[in-house]
Amino acid sequence: MFNFFKFWTGFIIFLLVLKSSLLATTFQFRPLFKPLVLKNIRPIVPQKDVKPSGPDPTHILDLADIIEEESLLKDLANISGFDPHFIIQDKTATNVFYYVPRAFLLLCDEKGYHLGVQYNYQASPGEPSITLNLDLIAPFQPGDTKLLKYFLREGLKPPPGTEIKIKALPALGADVDLESLASGVSLPKERLFVIVGAHFKKPIRLGMLLSPEEVEEVLTQLAGEGLAGELIIKIDDRELPIPLEIGFLNFAGPKLTGLENWLAHQKNVYITNVTYFPINLHNLCAYRLNGSRLEKYCRKIKGRLQPHQKVVLKIPTPEKVLGQHLLQVWFDMSIDTTCKTCLAKIQQEVRRGVSLAPTTKLVWEVIPNVFESLNLYKVVVEIRTKALSSNGEETVKTLEFSRENNRQEVLLYLHESILSYEYRIFLVTEDGAQFRQKDWQKSDLTTQITGKKQLEEVLSSENAL
Repeated sequence: MFNFFKFWTGFIIFLLVLKSSLLATTFQFRPLFKPLVLKNIRPIVPQKDVKPSGPDPTHILDLADIIEEESLLKDLANISGFDPHFIIQDKTATNVFYYVPRAFLLLCDEKGYHLGVQYNYQASPGEPSITLNLDLIAPFQPGDTKLLKYFLREGLKPPPGTEIKIKALPALGADVDLESLASGVSLPKERLFVIVGAHFKKPIRLGMLLSPEEVEEVLTQLAGEGLAGELIIKIDDRELPIPLEIGFLNFAGPKLTGLENWLAHQKNVYITNVTYFPINLHNLCAYRLNGSRLEKYCRKIKGRLQPHQKVVLKIPTPEKVLGQHLLQVWFDMSIDTTCKTCLAKIQQEVRRGVSLAPTTKLVWEVIPNVFESLNLYKVVVEIRTKALSSNGEETVKTLEFSRENNRQEVLLYLHESILSYEYRIFLVTEDGAQFRQKDWQKSDLTTQITGKKQLEEVLSSENAL
């Protein structure tokens, strides 16, 4: 039975500790910048109407060449989403730079791990029938680009008034080493596929075609040491590797939410642990500007938030706690990934997703000669059913048929023992007239063949638009 007295007592103690601990402060380094000899970076000169033309692999800047403070470089390697050793200048616009993500991790947010299951049509017993989809993303933090712009301004000393621009590296030409990734779970690389977005601030979709037994093997691997691989970026004739680290214990996405509301001076701010693990808070830290100098400033803050726990944050405004001109703010915290009950909860939720309903295929075909005999330009079929969605939400899907494309297949989830869906037909004739059935038609067939008689009924005057 839930103990309200124990909960509220612990909650009040947390707030008191949180408020009193902010009285203690730590004031840390002001980084020094090394004189930079511009070997790999072209001097920034004022340029008008010069459009970026893409990253130049011969002009790469390592922030270690301009920053003397080792603890700052360590922070960048741990809290920022970019790799501080690979900042690439544009080929034509010398004030434009591209960042390289330091790694891609399995995405986890308020909805849980971005791990989905799709049951496929199984041609014969024993063949792989499940697609396991994983979303991977670089662990970007708010303020990353502000911080990077500051380092480039201080290290490169552009002419006054020059705007330095930061862009995500384009994903054109990126390729995943599927062979090494597949070897971690003893799969042929032909059963893995990757979809990369337009640039590297977007997630990467990794798909695996598996049997039910192989799904269990992959999930066990993700709960343990995880899977590892590399994404190879090709820039002209140069290749840059980005690690892929895929597991439940090391993940991207927000760990705590609500800090952004406090920074925006909103009232009634709540901090929520959106992970599956307990979080220990140590400090509230910021990189801030004091004139033109960067400072790291931390306020001690002690507290422990259980998985998915939500607490009120009753502390003064950001300016009173951390000062002015904040570039990046974060909680210095540790995550207790040794929690056995937490790992069991992850396994339970993930495997519940794997146990989704089986599927079947709906095959829809329009007899080819109706297009000529009825003077049709296209036939459109709207399908409405819960069977279109893996989670059972009612969804509408549209199929379009023409002379060249008269057959389509649709994956349906069998949430119930009897398949049911509704459909209606929409027609467009060669002369532009349009007709749509007014009423949805019910069906439980997995094969639909639409012929002349059925379409003639749709072409009646009462269905004209």
